[in-house]
Amino acid sequence: MRSLPFLGWALFTAVAANAQTAAPDETASPAVLQSRLQILAQAAELLHDHLPAFACHETLTSEEVRKGKVKRRVDAAGDLRVQPAEHGKLDETFQATEVDGKPHTGGLHVPIFVSGGFKNALDLFMPEDQKCFTYKLAGNRLDFRTPLFAEGELCSQRTGITGLALFDDDGNLTHIELRVQDDRAIERNVVPYGALDLSRIDLGGTTYLLSTHVIAERPHGKSVFRWEATYSNCRLYQVTVKIGPATPASDDTAK
Repeated sequence: MRSLPFLGWALFTAVAANAQTAAPDETASPAVLQSRLQILAQAAELLHDHLPAFACHETLTSEEVRKGKVKRRVDAAGDLRVQPAEHGKLDETFQATEVDGKPHTGGLHVPIFVSGGFKNALDLFMPEDQKCFTYKLAGNRLDFRTPLFAEGELCSQRTGITGLALFDDDGNLTHIELRVQDDRAIERNVVPYGALDLSRIDLGGTTYLLSTHVIAERPHGKSVFRWEATYSNCRLYQVTVKIGPATPASDDTAK
């Protein structure tokens, strides 16, 4: 099993349908673009700094494709739990309950397993990251890119990236697609292509933009490892502790 972070700092179906939507000829004004980026920055900060522990139902497909033929494929479903960890990170734990249509317990062995698609989904829109990108807004499509080379530690980790984001008519972000230049992806140990759909999900009275459908691909030799996952029924994860009746402790103190 090849286990990889999705894009570590930036995550992304309808890839064939939505992502190929052509941008209108009319480019938005700088003021409109700046307003949209400010809204995205606020959503990214909320996701990065305040995302609580939660759980979702996950269905996934992991496969190895070579010369257009599927060499190995695993379909699974189960429960995903996302919890805060050290250094501000989130731990993702997946427990498969079904593999290839059959009940399952125990570990999961798949060609590629991708994680990191929630808290880091909007990191490229964080205020400090936006300076590393060039953005162009036309209608409901936002195109962005970084240069091949950049100065400074932060922007140097964002080089070689191109992508797009799609919005609905109400201005809500619905889709992100990202490509990382191959050598940069290898250097950062991230998948070079990712696409995701996002939805507004309420967790404990606060609305977050959460990934609901993720696609990731990574070439490996003559093969391409491909991951696709769908997340549903996301809700706050809470541990319930049941306290039983009190039991009197014996007094063994010598008298």
